[in-house]
Formats: sequence, C-alpha cells, structure tokens
Amino acid sequence: MNLPNLKNLGFEILSFYHIRFDPRRPRDLEDPEIARLMSDSTIFFASRLFEAIMISVHRDYDEYKQDSTQMMQVLKEKKWVAENPLILTYSLSSLIIIKDFAFAPLAKKIVGCTLDLKSS
Repeated sequence: MNLPNLKNLGFEILSFYHIRFDPRRPRDLEDPEIARLMSDSTIFFASRLFEAIMISVHRDYDEYKQDSTQMMQVLKEKKWVAENPLILTYSLSSLIIIKDFAFAPLAKKIVGCTLDLKSS
C-alpha cells in the first residue's frame, strides 16, 4: 500500500473500519444519515447494501477515540449493525517510507513561486 507521509501533515493514527450492516434491516443507499458515520478525519468511505469501508486519519488518540465513539453511537442508535465493526488502527510513526517524494520544487515551478520552499 502506498500512502503519502501523513506524519509530516501532523497525523499520528490511521484507522480502518469495516462495517457489516444488519441484513434484517436493509438501508437505503441514498439515506443521508450515512454521512453521520463520517467526520472531518475521514479520507475514504465506500458503502454498499450490507457493508461499508472507511479510512480515517487522526492527529492523536483523543481525536481517534472521539470519532470512533461518535460512529458507534450512530450505528447503535440507528440499529444498523448486528455486530461491532472491525476497527484496525495503525501508528503512522511506525510506517516504512519506501520512497520519500519531495513535491515542493515541482509546486514552486508550477505556481511560479519565488519564495524558497523547503520540502518536508
């Protein structure tokens, strides 16, 4: 899996959620309530009739816990799940960087910026 270095953006935790919805209570895929599962930390969300996948990044454990609790409250309040979702967390400080890309010089050239930009 190739990801940008989110640690440089100030994030410490990446979380992966696999939610299996209760088949006895089918949801409408157009239901706007599904948006309540996401927060500002959500970077990927895909849903189909009986399951959803979500990836979020968090600045610290408190932010992760708050988002996770909010999501679980919505799931239980709506009675959308028969079992708890699979939640996996990864520490971004332990990620292995295969290739450290520097985009500052390219951005400087495209924008025509005369300031000295440092890539980090």
